[in-house]
Formats: sequence, structure tokens, C-alpha cells
Amino acid sequence: MENALKKLLALAALTAVGGAVYLKRRQLIAQLLKLPPPVNEVAREPGVAITMPDGVTLLADVYHPVGLATAPTILTRTPYNRKSLNQFFASLFAERGFHVVSQDVRGRFGSEGQFEPYVNEAADGEATLAWIAEQSWSNGRIGMWGQSYVGFVQWAAASSGSPHLHAMLPAVTQSNLGGP
Repeated sequence: MENALKKLLALAALTAVGGAVYLKRRQLIAQLLKLPPPVNEVAREPGVAITMPDGVTLLADVYHPVGLATAPTILTRTPYNRKSLNQFFASLFAERGFHVVSQDVRGRFGSEGQFEPYVNEAADGEATLAWIAEQSWSNGRIGMWGQSYVGFVQWAAASSGSPHLHAMLPAVTQSNLGGP
């Protein structure tokens, strides 16, 4: 009986600590990344349709820092679902004065078309960068970030020569981008 009570108390303590960490996760991650304090509320615009030159529509969630007319934009294009961990990081960036566009690549999670890895990423990236630059809330300065395939799509977008891409932070991505 005493052993069962100890286990129950240990489980309760572990649950309490886990719950506290979960509730404070935003502050803990911001502290770990040495981010400045948040200065903006965030407005999320879910399921924004962005039409590619060939007529295929890709879906994106757009996060706006409330109170800023124009600001730089961070773009992520993902095959892993724009609604996953991207929501968390999009809010962190938007709280600190960036618009964020989190887009599902062609053929994934509600975006139209066929998912053919690597095939459409340069053209779709270029079209998305142009779309962002045309928005009234964009100041024309766009950066991209992400890892794995989300890192690859940055290289693909950069290969298009888009004048709108000003910064990239690709991580844990392949070094062979194809070609001759």
C-alpha cells in the first residue's frame, strides 16, 4: 500500500511539473532561443488560397503582428502540415514583428495538385514570394527558414532568382540539389 502511494505521488508530481512546463513552453522556448520579449498580439488568417501560375491553389496560414501596417515576412513551405509545429513558431515570430506565411506544398494537406517531391518547389516558391511581395501588409523583405524538406524548398526558391528573397536559414537539408 505504501509503495503504491509513493508511486501515485511521484506520478502526480511528474504530471504537475509536465503541466507547468507545457503552460510555460512559449516563454521557455523564447528564453532558450534568446528572443526579445513579444511586443505584438497575433492575428491568424487560416486557409488563405494562393494561386500558382498554372492555376493550382496552395493553402497557407498567415500570421500578422497586430498593429503593424507593414513588416518583413517569414515564409515556410512544408509537406509536413502547416498546422503542426509551424503554428507555434509562426506565433513566436509574429509576436516579435514579423508576418509569417506557413504554406502546404503542392498536393499536401489541402493544397491542390500532385505532390511530386522537388519537382515544383522552385516555381511554387517563386510564385509564393511574388504573392507575398504584392500584399498590402508586406514591406517586400522576405526570409525563409526550416529544416529537412522545408530547408530544401528554400534552396529551390533561391534558385528561381526571385528578387523578393532576402534571407534564408536552411538547416539539416540535403547538399545535392540535383542538376547536371
